[in-house]
Amino acid sequence: MDSVLLITVDCLRADHVGCYGYDRPTTPHIDAFVDDATWFEVSYANCPGTRWTLQTIHTGLYTNQIDGLGIPEAVPTLAELFREAGYATAGFANNGYLSRDYGYDIGFDTYLSVSDFADEQGIVESLARGVDNLIGAGWLRERLSKLYRLFERVAGSEFQPSVTDVDVVDHAVDWLDEQRRAENDHFAWIHLMDAHTPYARWDDHLKALRGDVDVEHVIHPGRSDAITVGEAPPQAVIDAYDAGIRSADEQIGRLLNHAPDDATVILTGDHGEEFGQFEEFHIATLHSSYTQVPTIVRSAELDSGVVRDGIAEHVDVFPTVLNGHVPEYPDRPGTSLPEKDRNLEAPVFFQHDGSYYGVRRGEWKLLTDTAAEETELYHGPHMSTDGANVIGDEPEIAAELRTLLDDHAATGTAARTDKRGHEGLRDSVEENLEDLGYIE
Repeated sequence: MDSVLLITVDCLRADHVGCYGYDRPTTPHIDAFVDDATWFEVSYANCPGTRWTLQTIHTGLYTNQIDGLGIPEAVPTLAELFREAGYATAGFANNGYLSRDYGYDIGFDTYLSVSDFADEQGIVESLARGVDNLIGAGWLRERLSKLYRLFERVAGSEFQPSVTDVDVVDHAVDWLDEQRRAENDHFAWIHLMDAHTPYARWDDHLKALRGDVDVEHVIHPGRSDAITVGEAPPQAVIDAYDAGIRSADEQIGRLLNHAPDDATVILTGDHGEEFGQFEEFHIATLHSSYTQVPTIVRSAELDSGVVRDGIAEHVDVFPTVLNGHVPEYPDRPGTSLPEKDRNLEAPVFFQHDGSYYGVRRGEWKLLTDTAAEETELYHGPHMSTDGANVIGDEPEIAAELRTLLDDHAATGTAARTDKRGHEGLRDSVEENLEDLGYIE
């Protein structure tokens, strides 16, 4: 029996993971897992933002090669390739952008997503959505922001979304146990959401992180105006985020306990999180806050330990997941991590939302927004903050990187989808995206 697990964690910044140097116990299960796995110290999301990252992970293509949102039917996905190779396949993801409406069920024998969890919605979350919708109306936002903060104080001490990672993983471990009993070769993808807003209140995890629970809970930092661009985030926001990570980590422990000891496991964050250093809360950018994610792999083809002299990217996940399990699969821009040359000077490309591109080569990083006609240049080692924009100081380096970026952007469209936004979604998916802050 062959077992392959792909675990993606929404909003998981590398610098909030223990083995990546964080000084709080956010990830005890991940940190224990790396003793038997390979973790890549330098690791990036090429297309940060759930709606773009998971396109890349499931198809192996950069997001600029896909015209539209979701999964194009004409491109073989991880699940399709595993199913064609005789594997049982299952996916579990309570995120509207990863729903059937966007084609993420393609290739999965079993797929549980937003519509499958919708009936479990609770009264508290429905009240939260009602207040959120009012706050989302621009002309009411300022007038009702105090009401929203009051709601957070009243509900925050007990707030729980109707569906958490516990619910998602309950279904996943049942399916994994069933495959083990039947001795089926199987591939499972599990996407975890507890580190994403609206933040649940996890007193047990807060106690482990800070030694007490004496903190005012923040449900949604963006909607309660808790974040100010250019200022350090309040500790209550970081506590809520870290507690969510620790909750997701606890469920990762459950998944690993239900996977065979020799299972291939790939774990990564879909993107990081923005707490006001570069943008408002949770505004997707190509800055370090959003692009630096963990990548951890347990594979018979990799020695356990840390890799410090090579780069892991999301475009590498597709071939890494398939390598050694599916005999033949399409050639894609990435390279299976067991076969990738160790090189910290190789270019890493970034993009999201059409006109926003970036490239890093060694210690230099160029970002350009073609629509806004803005270009930024940063200097610093891998996995550090972007620091100050030095675009006026190094014109030759900027020109070299711009040439690399232009060549990458010109690679052309490989596939198209019929989804461009939020039109035509089922009510449950639209409500989920409202809860997550993507639709006002």
